[in-house]
This record gives sequence, structure tokens and C-alpha cells, in this order.
Amino acid sequence: MRRWRPTGGGLLLMLLVGSGAVLTYFLRFRGLQDAANVAALISLGFAAVPLLASRRLWRQISPGFSAVASNPQQVTLAQQTLAALILAQWRSEAAVRQLDDPAPLAVRWRLTELAVMDHPSHITRLDRLRFDGCTDSIDELVREFRNLRYRRLVILGESGMGKTTLAVLMLRELLEHPDPGEPVPVLLSLSSWDPATERLHAWLARRLKEDYPALRATEFGSDAPGTLVAQRKILPVLDGLDEFPERVRTQVLIALNATMTTADSMILTCRTSAYQSAVAAPDGDILTGGAVIEPNALTPSDASGYLKHCLPPVVGDTWQNLIVDLTANPDSAIAQTLTTPLALWLFRKVYIDTRTDPSDLWNAFNSPLQI
Repeated sequence: MRRWRPTGGGLLLMLLVGSGAVLTYFLRFRGLQDAANVAALISLGFAAVPLLASRRLWRQISPGFSAVASNPQQVTLAQQTLAALILAQWRSEAAVRQLDDPAPLAVRWRLTELAVMDHPSHITRLDRLRFDGCTDSIDELVREFRNLRYRRLVILGESGMGKTTLAVLMLRELLEHPDPGEPVPVLLSLSSWDPATERLHAWLARRLKEDYPALRATEFGSDAPGTLVAQRKILPVLDGLDEFPERVRTQVLIALNATMTTADSMILTCRTSAYQSAVAAPDGDILTGGAVIEPNALTPSDASGYLKHCLPPVVGDTWQNLIVDLTANPDSAIAQTLTTPLALWLFRKVYIDTRTDPSDLWNAFNSPLQI
């Protein structure tokens, strides 16, 4: 059986009834002075009611957050610690993905022309909305992001086009060259959030606790993750909206818009076709105040130039012929295959990094299929 627990209003009613009975008794049988002393004690009980009620109300409207927040010094220290942890994490990941060695693949990003974006006046304070830049000049793309009114960005692109890579590069640049007072970017996979059962800020606080246990240290206060989220000290970089079923994608967008205030910034990644279907659904919606960008398609010439940078200065005839053919025959099967960042990265890992001759691949693409 569920035990009844009084609310703030119920507690107040109990105090009123009980206090009236006690005062009546003391006035009738103990005299005015004793009744006055009891009344002073009762007043202390009434003074505690607003505090108890406010703590209960805070828990009701902000589930997942502690009623006792960290103090400003603890919040600053927790934010600095989180930034250092995330920067170290993604510097290592960038090295594993070879994003800087020997030179990053230059993918150009631009505002989408699809009908999936909010009104320009909701997105920028400038006279004209613009967002254009290349991954080999990531500081320019971050500057465009900082110029957005609410710093909300949706990164689109089909599979293998570098959506997550761009998010990682922007995250690292934001951490390495922060503006004063900026929130800390935190990359999270959206697939672990169920908007039907958990509020966005409660989920963000839970993920910070799970992914960065150092924030649980007592020097950061009783609930540093919850305080960082509540005070908008983090910038969620939410990866993989397309990993949800179509129906849930729409619910996620609705939940994001319902939760965000003007203080909330965000970066969101999604496959282009999946985002289009979520926006076009009968109950669909765009990300309010968010710019939406897409990559320019890579050309065989881009692929040829990237492979030249990855190879030694002197290579054998097979490599020479392959690189020349990519540009000379842009409609060939191998040229069309090597026109996504993912395909180029896999090709590099399999053939260039292992010093493997690509003759087998070359012959496969240049020979008729055997049936």
C-alpha cells in the first residue's frame, strides 16, 4: 500500500488545525503567558513550511536535479575540469581518425537549399544569413557558428559524408580557442535518449554523470552535472538523429523545441533524407532557430589530391596510373566510389597505411564482371 505523504498545502492545513487546538487548551487552562510562549514556538513551524514546500516543488519541476546547487566557484571548477577532459578525449580520437595527418580532407559545407530550415531572421542577427566554410579551415566554420543568434546548427549529409567528423572538428576548435563564458561542447549519441520517458536536461545530466565520473568529486558540490546543465554551461553536440525510427525522430525534434529557451545552444547531426522526412511528417517540425548545412559533393579531383598527400613523394606505376585515372576518367567506377570521406578513409587504411599494392582493386574495377 502506498503511504500517504502530505504536500506543502496539506502540511499547512495540519499545522493550522493542530495549532488552533493547542492554543485553545493553553488559553483555557494555563493562562495568557503560557499561551504566548506556545504561539512563538508554533510560528517557527509555520516559517519552515515555505522552505519544505519550495524544496518539494523544485523536485517536481526539475526532476534529476539536486535541490542544493554547487556554488559559483565549484561550478567554474567543474566546467574547467569537464573542458579539459573532453579536449583530451577528442584530441586522441582525432589522432586515431587521422583527421590532421598529413592534412585534413577538405570538405566544403554550405547552407542547405532544402525546405527544412527556420526563417533567416530567427537564425541570425546579421542582414543576411550565411554559413560557408571548409574543414581545412575549421576556425572559419566555428566563426560562422558563433555568429548565429542562438548558436544552433543542424549538420546534414548522407552516409559517409563526414557529419560526425565535422562535429568533432568544431568541438575541438571550440575547446582549444574558447570565447569568454562559452559553454563546454559535449558530444553525445542521441540513441541513448527516450524523449517519451526522460526530459532532455535530466538525460544530459545523467549522461555527464555516467561519461565523466570525475564530476562526482565532492570539490564540485553535491550535483555538478545537474548544475552545469541547469545553468547552460554545456553545449550539447547531439549525434545521430537518423538512428531513431522515423516516428521517434519527429518526437525528438518536438521535444528539443519544447525544452529549449533562448539560452540553449545545440549542434545536431542527421542524414539528409531522415531529417527531411522528420520535418515533412504531419506533426513534424524544424529545429527552431537552427541553421542547416550540407556538404558539397567531393569530386574525383578532390580524391586524387587527397591521395597524393597521403602517399610518399615517389610511388610505383600502379599508384601513378590510379591517381591520373581518377581525374582523367571521372565517370569510372573507382572514381565514383572514392567520392565520400568515408570511402577515402577506408581506402587509405586498407591500402596506403599498410603499404599494399592496389592492383587487385584496380583490376576489379577495370575488368568486366564474370558471371
